[in-house]
Amino acid sequence: MKKSFKLLTIICLLVAVSYSNGQKCDNQSVAKSFDVNVVVFKTEKPLVQNQKKYFKIKCGYVKYSMLTAGQELIREWWFDDYGNKQYEESYMIIGGEKSGDKTLIIDGFQYKWQFDATNGTKMKYYQAKTDYDNITEREIQRYGIKKHGFEEYLGKNCLKVSTEKPKSISWVWENIVLKSETEIAGQKVMMKATEINENQPAASLFKLPSGISFEMQ
Repeated sequence: MKKSFKLLTIICLLVAVSYSNGQKCDNQSVAKSFDVNVVVFKTEKPLVQNQKKYFKIKCGYVKYSMLTAGQELIREWWFDDYGNKQYEESYMIIGGEKSGDKTLIIDGFQYKWQFDATNGTKMKYYQAKTDYDNITEREIQRYGIKKHGFEEYLGKNCLKVSTEKPKSISWVWENIVLKSETEIAGQKVMMKATEINENQPAASLFKLPSGISFEMQ
């Protein structure tokens, strides 16, 4: 099961990296994380608290399910300050217990550690954006982006967008991807939100955990 989790995480990473605006796949900006914002265009500067409104709502919580190769990966994601603060847990259920990673994004840095770990990594973080109101003609041509109007998903009016490089379809609400279908390396990856709310997350979620040391990457 651990191998399955690693494979699924790698596929999730490839989905995020494939759209990183020409950056190399090992770039620290993607931070080896499962980034649910599938079609992304990398910002030019590291994320700084209150620097910009990355999402069109101030705060919220989204729970996602991603399926590939017959395995399910769950991601629970909380954000505040329009995306300047983020916390997530990405995991599989193995033997009735969670197995996976936790990620905290604050003050322009990403902190990542595994469940029950005593150490983790720290690196500069660049916020992926999915603002299709402000994409350039170069980006449209480069990725084969097409807009297909709006469709409702989970009661939200989502912009439906497709790309050719890689081949994908995404449903985007307030700059947040709620659903996507992507083909990467012959694997079909399906991601969908199963829960969403705009409640204020607990401030404690965006604090560094005690008892864990982080190494700068």
